[in-house]
Formats: sequence, C-alpha cells, structure tokens
Amino acid sequence: MSPFVELQEVSKSYDSPVGDEVVEVFSGISLDLDKGASAAIVGPSGSGKSTFLRLLHGQLRPAVGGSIQFSGIEDSENIWTLRQQIAWVSPELQAGYWYPSTARQCISSGFDSSIGQTRRLAPTESALVDELLEQFELADLAERNVKTLSYGQFRRVLIARAVVHKPKVLLLDEPWEGLDPANLELVTRELDQIIARGTQLIC
Repeated sequence: MSPFVELQEVSKSYDSPVGDEVVEVFSGISLDLDKGASAAIVGPSGSGKSTFLRLLHGQLRPAVGGSIQFSGIEDSENIWTLRQQIAWVSPELQAGYWYPSTARQCISSGFDSSIGQTRRLAPTESALVDELLEQFELADLAERNVKTLSYGQFRRVLIARAVVHKPKVLLLDEPWEGLDPANLELVTRELDQIIARGTQLIC
C-alpha cells in the first residue's frame, strides 16, 4: 500500500535579504505518512517547522530534486482541491485574518476555504456549524466579531473552521501557542476527537 503522504529528499532554501547568500532551511527530508497516522514535528525555534508545514499545504514548493506525493488525495496537483482536503491553522492566519466576520461566519467560510463567508449555507452545512460551535464551547460567542474574541477563543474558532468540511489532514502550526490552561485543555480534547473521527493531524 502506498503511503498517504510521501516526501522524498525535500529541501527548502531562501535568498538572504542581505547580500547574495542562500539560506538553507532544511535539506534531504524523506518521510512516509501512512493513512490514519498523525505526526508531531519537533525542533527549536527557527528550525523550519512552519516552512515544512507550508510545503505540505501547497503554499511553498520544494527545491528541485525533491518531491511531495499525496497518493491518498485525489487530484492533488490542483492546489484548490488540495486545500479542500488539507486544512491549515497557524498563528499567522490568526493574526492576519482581517475579514470582519462573526464566529459563525468564520467557521462557515471553511466550507470553501475562503476568508469570510461567501455564500448562504445549505441546511446540512448550517447544522454542522452549530454542532462545531457546541463542541468547541463557542455557542454563546457565535454572533461575536472574531476580532473581539480572546486569543484562545479565536484559535478555537479557526480550528473549527479548518475541520468543518472534514479534511483528510489537519496541519497545525504551534497549536497550543498563547493558550491559557482552560483553552489548552479544551483544544487538546477537541484535537483528540478530530483524530478519532479520522482526520490525520500534523503539528
């Protein structure tokens, strides 16, 4: 059986903003992720964890000679199809989420991977949003603008947004960063449930 996600000799580097130097982020990473498996990417700050996750999300491409194959995802060459099946949450997404949305609208936007709700939901979709609001203990905040929420509350909204369309893979960059103990416990509990329902987690 082919791995769900397969990385072969993946490397990434950037041109230095100062001078002509090329900065290598990482080099020669090979990894097989089987269906149903989750993984934690560990390393010190600045070691390239965020860059690695962005590669998996299709935001970046590996250097020449490396490859990322998504054999468990149909039409993975289509970036929009890929992002429908591989969801992403990061501190950068949270800081840069500029669109004026309520918590409900923000979660609803996950169906189309858009920033802001772009269409009226079908009844079944609305019911799923209601379910996620309850699961993430956000029902009382459903009509609040996301920019008025606490850091932990907004993180819960974004994770709910990421899983509303039941992706095959959920990429989380620093998922517990900045969370107080109550939000930390709630997010951890819900991530365990997300894995139990079949979504593979990489963080």
